[in-house]
Amino acid sequence: MRALDLAQQNFAVAETLLQLHHMLEGYEDKDLRLKQLILRNFERATLSGADAIEKIASTLTVQKLYDKVADHTGISAKELRKQIGDLITRRNKIAHRADRPTEDEETDTEIDGHSLRKIRYAWVNTRVQTAKAVVDASSRIIGESLETLENNIRIREEQRLAQAASRRRETSN
Repeated sequence: MRALDLAQQNFAVAETLLQLHHMLEGYEDKDLRLKQLILRNFERATLSGADAIEKIASTLTVQKLYDKVADHTGISAKELRKQIGDLITRRNKIAHRADRPTEDEETDTEIDGHSLRKIRYAWVNTRVQTAKAVVDASSRIIGESLETLENNIRIREEQRLAQAASRRRETSN
């Protein structure tokens, strides 16, 4: 199973490289064009949920980020998504509503003496620890993916240079 995963990852990387090659054709400064493409993709996006994090990772050639993070952390991908989603939702409620419940939520929500949602240390601690684990594992996973991408680019450049040298030798003979 591991060999199949590696083959699929290599195929995804090669496919991404080919797509990038086509997008960058005709541009003198390919690095600048690549930067523009990536920034345009995310300029209006926000990290509004767990799916947005996975979308960014996929742009960096990491597919199924939460499945890979689950392998590193021992926490299921479903639980990782849920806890990250819970944390983002609570953050948004705090930032946009000062943590006051809506009228619909008042009957179901535990309220403190200041008309705010109660927050439990254990709830926060669990999600913060999960967020730290996701960040740590994601950093490793994305780093490995970028290293693979850089190696593939270097190999392709070496092959291109070798082919050019071979053509020069053939034309000089």
